[in-house]
Amino acid sequence: MTTQSNESYGPAEFRFTGLQSDLVKSAVKELYVRGAITSRQRSAVVEICASSERWNHTPEQLLIAFKYAMYDAAENANIPHGGEREDLLARLVSVFIEALFEVPPPPRNTSFDGAGRLSSPPESFAGGP
Repeated sequence: MTTQSNESYGPAEFRFTGLQSDLVKSAVKELYVRGAITSRQRSAVVEICASSERWNHTPEQLLIAFKYAMYDAAENANIPHGGEREDLLARLVSVFIEALFEVPPPPRNTSFDGAGRLSSPPESFAGGP
């Protein structure tokens, strides 16, 4: 996630990384086409919630970033404004909130690689005293 300050997002709001935004875009497009939440969409949302950034921000900050990415994706997919769009996006927000609180925190002494994925703990922690 990155911090940005611009007129459309307000001061010092952070946004998802490109990869995370792509996951949201894919989930929004698929939801619009299928009209239902699929396991693939749910997996994309869980992947975002399990990233290393999850533990650096409050749930509220993550929800705001998710909503920005989701609304940008809906605009880019040319999903018409109206009740159907709001219903679809509300369902995706519900999945995000569920996933956000279902993903357990990583074990203590866990490290992340540069892409935000869990990497093996340092050897000094592997056996642990």
